[in-house]
Amino acid sequence: MIRIREARANDYDTLAEIWHQGSVLPEAGVFEAPPELLAELRARLPREVRENEWSVFAAEDAGGEVVGLLAFDTKDNCLRELFLASDRRSQGIGKVMLDRAKLEMPNGFWLRTRIENGRAQRFYEREGLLATHDAPHPLHPEATFRHYCWR
Repeated sequence: MIRIREARANDYDTLAEIWHQGSVLPEAGVFEAPPELLAELRARLPREVRENEWSVFAAEDAGGEVVGLLAFDTKDNCLRELFLASDRRSQGIGKVMLDRAKLEMPNGFWLRTRIENGRAQRFYEREGLLATHDAPHPLHPEATFRHYCWR
């Protein structure tokens, strides 16, 4: 049983680690997460909540272990982050997290994922999201991202 709950400050270390694990994408030539990125992500979580009004949630398993990060920005209708601990992928947890995002943003939302991330693209398409276009990321123009929308 997976429970999605609002993240607490004491979850941020674990959530940053999960986010950090998600930066590994062999298909894009990223075989290990840069060590300095972990501290940057840890500092970014509370800053995004405070400055950009992100809603941040933790996915918690039956044993109380935090296994996923869900973050969205309702003012921009954007699903910003959906990451699972690397050893918890393909267990249905991502679907539970995405369903929570759909509940929180019932009028629709958009997201982007790296063009090389075929696994995420198959997941989003299977869950009813529509690919709209490919474009460079505004902060990382060297990388192309596929954009999706729900509703």
